[in-house]
Amino acid sequence: MSGAFTTDRDPAKDWFVRLPPRRAEGKRILVFPHAGNGPAGFGPFSRAVADRAEVWALNLPGRQARAREVPRREFAPLVRELVDDLADSLLDRPYTVVGYCAGAALAYGVVREIGRRGLPGPDVLVPVAYPPPGRAGDVSMLGTLESDEFWRVLHDFGGVPEALSVARYRPLFEPALRADYALLADFHEDGPRRGGIPAVTAIMGTTDHVVEAAAVVRWADHAERFQLVTVEGGHWLLDHAPAELAEAVLATS
Repeated sequence: MSGAFTTDRDPAKDWFVRLPPRRAEGKRILVFPHAGNGPAGFGPFSRAVADRAEVWALNLPGRQARAREVPRREFAPLVRELVDDLADSLLDRPYTVVGYCAGAALAYGVVREIGRRGLPGPDVLVPVAYPPPGRAGDVSMLGTLESDEFWRVLHDFGGVPEALSVARYRPLFEPALRADYALLADFHEDGPRRGGIPAVTAIMGTTDHVVEAAAVVRWADHAERFQLVTVEGGHWLLDHAPAELAEAVLATS
């Protein structure tokens, strides 16, 4: 197992990395970035919660510090490895799980696996700007598209922030994006949904034109308790309203 608090590890190889500023105690927030992204995007969010919680961000292969590693494309094996790592080192105090945009699907899978194993669960699962499994549309066809068409389709349904789709950056981001959408396509719901997670608080922007509230509220089908919270802004709250998003997350528990 990983032992996340030892000092002899290479943090670039960790499944979860502790974002600065760091706290030795208090609440922990585990964050799952959106498709194609890594821990760095949660820097402003982490600074916004610094005096009340610490943030650990999912650090998948194929991007940022792990850019030279092969991205993962199979959902269930990845979930098992992530929960192995969490069980070993990061479930020792109260925590919240945040899944940002497409990261919500992987966050959901991890929380479900934590529950199946009888491990300490989060206070709440917080999907941000993303509908529940089965409501996000079919992304399996993305893997068959040529690069230009791949990016056009992503633009059409708002699947990436504008900054990530600048033409000269596409070769850098495309492999991780393709892998993450393959992960989404590989997800399969198994077992009963309602009651699988004690509490879900979904967050979305007041002017989000990518995700409809009618789809987001269906997270209620997966939880014993559910609420929807809105934050002033559009779809990419992490970029444009990180402090407001952080406050909304802190208020969930």
